[in-house]
Amino acid sequence: MNTERRITFEGISNCRELGGLPAAGGRRIRKGLLLRTGNLFAATEADKKELCSRWHLSLIVDLRTSNGQRRRPDVDIPGAEHLSVPVFEEEMLGISHGGSQEVLFNGQPLPDMEKLYRNITLAPGCRAQYGKALRTIMAHDYSRGSVLWHCTEGKDRCGMTAAFLLTALGADRETILGDYLISNETAEAKGNKYYDQFIAAGRGEAAAELVRNAFIVKESYLKGTFEAAEEKYGSMEGFLAEGLKVPAGLIAEFREKVLEN
Repeated sequence: MNTERRITFEGISNCRELGGLPAAGGRRIRKGLLLRTGNLFAATEADKKELCSRWHLSLIVDLRTSNGQRRRPDVDIPGAEHLSVPVFEEEMLGISHGGSQEVLFNGQPLPDMEKLYRNITLAPGCRAQYGKALRTIMAHDYSRGSVLWHCTEGKDRCGMTAAFLLTALGADRETILGDYLISNETAEAKGNKYYDQFIAAGRGEAAAELVRNAFIVKESYLKGTFEAAEEKYGSMEGFLAEGLKVPAGLIAEFREKVLEN
């Protein structure tokens, strides 16, 4: 995986761009256009300056729950429009880590992440929101600058969005999974921390492993998304068209905008 795609900020975690990845027809994604990160709540003044001057950020797509956005609102980035597209709300227990301490330590059950990914992929409300996010990103005028999408940790909702965009751009499965798994470079430490806390609290190995799994990414999680989409819609192309309501013409236009000639 191209280490040049990683982006280091002071207060924003799990950051990278999709530029440089191989896509349809032997072409590559243009650099400086498509960014994925964790939330922007703790972005510093230096981070804001870099997003403006280096990345020319013009659109932020916030995939977090409404409550997550209220608790930790994104900082204002001059010149960037902020679009709220909650993929789901907190009734879907355990997906959001915006209030992770409350979820993890109040006795409520933790999710099976593989099942969760499949459920998110097929839930009508989630599909509607993912479709809205994708159509917005694809229709963006990139002469105005880059697009950044994020959730809380920048790994699950953000990772699925990246996977759908890369699929639309014709990236192969190995490329998509490789980008997805980079999140573990920042996620594993947090997952191990909660694992140790559960063990120390006497919660048991099984519960500790569940909580660690909720804070990392595994290839099997995203594969579950692909399998669910293909089982229901026949192919990822069918999922994009029918499941997410992304027109083929829009995908073609998106490719011309963001792929190198």
